[in-house]
Amino acid sequence: MSSLGGLKAEHGLVPYTAAKHGVLGMTKNIAVQYAAKNIRANTLCPYYVETPLLRAAPSQVHQSWIDDTPAKRLCTPEEVAKAFIYLASSDSSYCNGTQLVLDGGVMT
Repeated sequence: MSSLGGLKAEHGLVPYTAAKHGVLGMTKNIAVQYAAKNIRANTLCPYYVETPLLRAAPSQVHQSWIDDTPAKRLCTPEEVAKAFIYLASSDSSYCNGTQLVLDGGVMT
C-alpha cells in the first residue's frame, strides 16, 4: 500500500513522500525478482480514503479534498478492499510490478 504520495511530491512531506516512493521501488524489485516463481507484487495508490480519521479533519479541509477531486467524492474503504481483492485474484494474473491508482481522477 502506497498512496498518491508515492507518485508525486507534496510540500512539507519529505519523509512521507520518501517512504511511499520506497514502497513503489520495492514493489517493482519484488515483481522482477519473483515473477518466474509466479509471485506478483503490485501497489495500491489511493488518494484520501473516507475514514473516521479524515472526517475528524476541519470541515473546510475535508471539503477541499473533495473539491480537489474530479469525482467530487473521496474513495471509500470498500473500494480499497475491492482493489486488493482484484489484485489478489486470478483476474489480475498478468498484473505485476504496477500501481493501481484510486484517485477519482486527481492525477489525470
